Amino acid sequence: MNHKHVARLMRERGLAGRHLQRTVRTTVADRSVPPAPDLVGRVFEAAAPDVRWCGDITYLPVGGSWMHLATVIDMHSRRFIGWSLAEHMPADLVVDAVGSAVAARGGDVRGVVFHSDRGTQARFNQWMQHRLI
Repeated sequence: MNHKHVARLMRERGLAGRHLQRTVRTTVADRSVPPAPDLVGRVFEAAAPDVRWCGDITYLPVGGSWMHLATVIDMHSRRFIGWSLAEHMPADLVVDAVGSAVAARGGDVRGVVFHSDRGTQARFNQWMQHRLI
């Protein structure tokens, strides 16, 4: 079933998609923190699992509020390997997501490079890009 078929069925039943009006700025760079070295060289691929991971935070509308989701993705398989969810954005959100990924990989992640953007969370900036030991 393609999108045109779904659109026709919705139109016939008087249904319309819901559009969220408000937008949320997801990343505010902390200019007081110097940029971390780019350990992945802007190459978001890996030759094998557990060589390079990347992470980000997104906002999800749930009910009448927002939930914050931090994720960790293995750049080799492009699959989620760790995540953390919270109602507020504590600094530990990303740390918890990385911990989830480490646990999913059995705890031995020596040499993995973790890459993320520059967020406003102080501990998030500590995790920007570095080798996990």
